[in-house]
Amino acid sequence: MNFRKERLQGLVAKLLSEEIIRNIEISDALITIINVDIDSELDAARIYVEVFPDSKHKEAIEILKKKAPSLRSFLSKKINIRKFPMLVFK
Repeated sequence: MNFRKERLQGLVAKLLSEEIIRNIEISDALITIINVDIDSELDAARIYVEVFPDSKHKEAIEILKKKAPSLRSFLSKKINIRKFPMLVFK
């Protein structure tokens, strides 16, 4: 894995976690980004999340999937790369 990809994954995780804390409300749930995996062609970024309590996991993933376009837009404004990958929450 090259250094640029590692840096990009770390930056996406940091900015995305801050934006989720600021703008996404899920009652009585805590969302933690565990890992970000961006493929080499920058087509997709798989965002692995952990939700506490586990009973809110399905609800949280659905909300994140609905908010993915706006989160992608936010990240593309903050990170200057030619094409920004689609966000896939797992």
